[in-house]
Amino acid sequence: MVWSRPRISLRAYDVGDPVYFVDDTGGEDWYIVTRINMLTTVFRRWDGQATLIANNIMAKKAIRNQWRSSRYLHHTMIAVSVDTPMEKLDQMKSGIAAGLRRGRHRHKHGLGGLLPDTVDFQIKGLTDGNRLSVFVLCQQRENSANMGRRFGNSSLFHKLLARECNRHGISYTLPAQPLVAQKVGEAEAFNVREAFLGGETGR
Repeated sequence: MVWSRPRISLRAYDVGDPVYFVDDTGGEDWYIVTRINMLTTVFRRWDGQATLIANNIMAKKAIRNQWRSSRYLHHTMIAVSVDTPMEKLDQMKSGIAAGLRRGRHRHKHGLGGLLPDTVDFQIKGLTDGNRLSVFVLCQQRENSANMGRRFGNSSLFHKLLARECNRHGISYTLPAQPLVAQKVGEAEAFNVREAFLGGETGR
């Protein structure tokens, strides 16, 4: 009798994990894992767009899992007027970092462990022809295993962001999220679900 060594399969992500990988546009972007099926995985991109990717394709990609990293990234997307001066966005960034530095005496790692030098922003694109989608981010020293610390840091980060936007006269909104409403019967809804999932078993 020949004994074979058992194979251990470890997934690079679980449902709810924020991950980064190179998409079909050739650039790296971040997604939230929303569903893992037998043959496919459903991701939600930063703009709310759902993406279905075959697992055999994902197995060949380099994936960065934010929740399994040594640091956790807090981020949000805001839409600002296209004529917002870049200097104001730089002032917003500096103001958030300065707010964290002023409070460092309250915690040995800064306010809740947020790192002032990691505050940054990226312009992701143009929305509706008159608004810029701005991705604002900041890292915390600890990983996300401490849920209380993570939610506290997220609240603090968004509070400082709102304060600095108001302080520098930056008018902002959250990007519109896609919403599809359709009334279907139970049998039809089941058929639509089966067609989308391909009869796979999800988590």
